[in-house]
Amino acid sequence: MESGKEYNASDFREVLWYMRRKFGREIFRNPKRMFALLRDLAPGLEAESNVLRQLAERGLLADLEKVSPSDRDTRHVMKLYACLTDYLQLSEERAAYYVTLLLELYELPYAPSYCLPVGRTGRLAWTLDESGLMSVFGSGPMDNYSFSSGAVNSPWWERRTEITSVVISDGVTAVGDSAFYGCENLKTVTLSNSVLRIGEWAFADCARLDRITLPEKLRRIDRGAFSDCKALPEIKIPDGIHMLESWTFCNCTRLHRVTIPDSISGIGQRAFQGCALLSHVQVPAAAWVEETAFDSTVALTRHLPQNIAPPEETPPPRWKPILLPSWLNAAAAQKFLLASFLLAVILRHGVLTLPLIGLPVALLLFLERP
Repeated sequence: MESGKEYNASDFREVLWYMRRKFGREIFRNPKRMFALLRDLAPGLEAESNVLRQLAERGLLADLEKVSPSDRDTRHVMKLYACLTDYLQLSEERAAYYVTLLLELYELPYAPSYCLPVGRTGRLAWTLDESGLMSVFGSGPMDNYSFSSGAVNSPWWERRTEITSVVISDGVTAVGDSAFYGCENLKTVTLSNSVLRIGEWAFADCARLDRITLPEKLRRIDRGAFSDCKALPEIKIPDGIHMLESWTFCNCTRLHRVTIPDSISGIGQRAFQGCALLSHVQVPAAAWVEETAFDSTVALTRHLPQNIAPPEETPPPRWKPILLPSWLNAAAAQKFLLASFLLAVILRHGVLTLPLIGLPVALLLFLERP
């Protein structure tokens, strides 16, 4: 340590602890002031200072202040880790160094198994803690997986029975195909508003899933996404969904309430087949519904979109129309009536009226129209 200084300027940890003792943890809330102080206190550690500045600018240091030391939720750790590896492109070892340093600085519990993710899936990282909470972090869509020979090729398939709750964090844009297929002990799912798509069979055969809220910005629910979720009691489809694909909620035997928005234009085959407790569903007036979409016991009610007023009933006419026989509309009958009129005029007023009245009548009777 240099003479007269309370810290070693070449040790990033000591510099940070000195700043905390002198200025308090609030210094880390202001990225510009914090970065300026780091340049003065540790001029040889610009790279480390820049990493901390970028974490502060993204609000991750402010999030650490909200965490209680007794809180064992790993989401704040994974947000840090995902930012360091995905956004700042640091190695896993270097990212672990910064996570450990910040947890110590904010006096939060740390253990290697608590800090580091269990694994990665494409551009995303995931962790599974001792309580059964699985968290997925990063930016972009989750990989798609497939079911073959009785297994799904997801990285957590072998540990699927340990998963009791899933949190998809902000930044993840899609839940992959078959991602949580067959997670038989999964009970709750939390999806961030950044999720735009739920893939095919993503939560199929999750027999104990009883609570999930679909995000408002969700745009696609692919086929079979929630089939055989036998404990799911109700579901509200977001306004941005335009199609309920085949088998989406097939065999959800406890599903008794479904809210379908006006944006739905179609419901595919067997989408709600086997939903024994579902007795009544309202669907948009213009939506087409496959014949097998619902069980025969489900009563469907058509409703108009909220921004379209129902048509007003046409009032009955005040006067009863007179229905003339069809022969009066024939051309021959019209000519007969005009000739009769002409004869009556001649007999009444004489032959002298014939040029005045007869010529126009003759034209009407005998001249062809183009």
